[in-house]
Amino acid sequence: MTVAELPRKPGGNSAKGKEQRANIFATWRRDALGRLVQRRSAEAALLAAQSFAAPGKSLHPGFSPAALLTGTGGSSSSRSKAKEDAPLPLYAVRWHQSSPADRKPEDGAGEKPPAVLKLTSAPLAEGDLQRALEAARAGAQIVAAALPTPGAFCSQEDEVSLGWRFVQLIQRLLEDGVGARLLVVCPAAATGALVAGASKAVAMEDSSLKIQRAFVPLQCLQRLDELVPRLCALSSAHKDETDLWIRDAGFRGLPFVPRLERMPAGSAKASRLPAHGLDGEPAKLLLTGATGGLGKAVVSWLIKEQGFQPEQLLLLRRMGSSKLEGDLARCTVVEAAKVDSTSVLQESLLQVRGVTGILHLAGVLDDGIVGGMTEDRMRKVAQPKCGMLVALLNAAKELQWPLQWTVGFSSTSSLFGYAGQVNYCAANALLDQLAVFSSEGARPEGDRAPCRFITVNWGPWGEAGMAQ
Repeated sequence: MTVAELPRKPGGNSAKGKEQRANIFATWRRDALGRLVQRRSAEAALLAAQSFAAPGKSLHPGFSPAALLTGTGGSSSSRSKAKEDAPLPLYAVRWHQSSPADRKPEDGAGEKPPAVLKLTSAPLAEGDLQRALEAARAGAQIVAAALPTPGAFCSQEDEVSLGWRFVQLIQRLLEDGVGARLLVVCPAAATGALVAGASKAVAMEDSSLKIQRAFVPLQCLQRLDELVPRLCALSSAHKDETDLWIRDAGFRGLPFVPRLERMPAGSAKASRLPAHGLDGEPAKLLLTGATGGLGKAVVSWLIKEQGFQPEQLLLLRRMGSSKLEGDLARCTVVEAAKVDSTSVLQESLLQVRGVTGILHLAGVLDDGIVGGMTEDRMRKVAQPKCGMLVALLNAAKELQWPLQWTVGFSSTSSLFGYAGQVNYCAANALLDQLAVFSSEGARPEGDRAPCRFITVNWGPWGEAGMAQ
């Protein structure tokens, strides 16, 4: 890419002129990078999605980057002929035991030993960062292990800090201008999810970063040093996979890998949400982030297609939010001064009874390339997506709601990765891992949701939501 010289006018060589030129250049660079990121991400997203398909198979005929990012496929003429009420194709992410490797794991003879970094919420030591840089320059693998916190439901601040330490590692590698092979080792739990999510995004921004994730039982992280050779051998044997789930702490059997599978169309009867709780009383649903365009669409669907009355729907939002209209104004509204605080939510929801389901739509964007990411920007995006969810589920447990399920609105960004959205991918990954690893017995006590947790990885909504 060629950079054109900026004109010296207005301002000449004065300090003000230099400042203006710097601002113009920064804006130009941001916009140019934004266009590049969008173009490359469409291509990379297809490759990432394809890696979720079984080797040698495509997801389905006609699948394209445009189909992934817009929910449509084929030519514009074929799309215009499609029926507007055509059912949205849904795919389930299922983990299958991998096939035996075609090649034996390399014995590592002559290969430099990997640099092992243990990520916690504490700042990375400069010596650890230097070891990682030296390993990258030498072509050795970097093993970055996210050590578990007490649990995602205990301290979201620790989870955000843990994710930020990984981003700092990546920033140092990029500043040094070296490519790197990283094996990101995370617990098979919700804790550490922000590290896993962030790793998917950064791999999209720089092709010199080769990143693979391994999810392991908690006890494996307690003896990480002795297991590093085996982890690296598995990584080498399954180098074409982006994600490995090692379910047995003794490394018996083959690892599991994610695959996208087309879901059959459901019947009209099966597609309806339960109208009553287990006690026979009318069900109450609580929605977060439901006061915008996306919320309006979901509320309208619940009322018009699912048969819920507006008084059965509770909208949780920040105190002092804008006035509601239409169907939203007919629902019960609960406002809280601090939506990511368990104690504040518990007090605000004290009079609420009988909530059987939660729809968590809340979220915010603060996009930017990984080199410009900060801990505050990570926290800003994690607060409504992760902090609010955790506080709400903790409050629901304390209030003893008869909660049967929670549906988290996640994103294809956290599933496949998306350049320029490292913080958004990280935050949504918490929802993904709550759903994927909910059946794992060996999890921190602070990782256990009080009900069944389901995640939907939505692509951009054409009519509403953040895509607008």
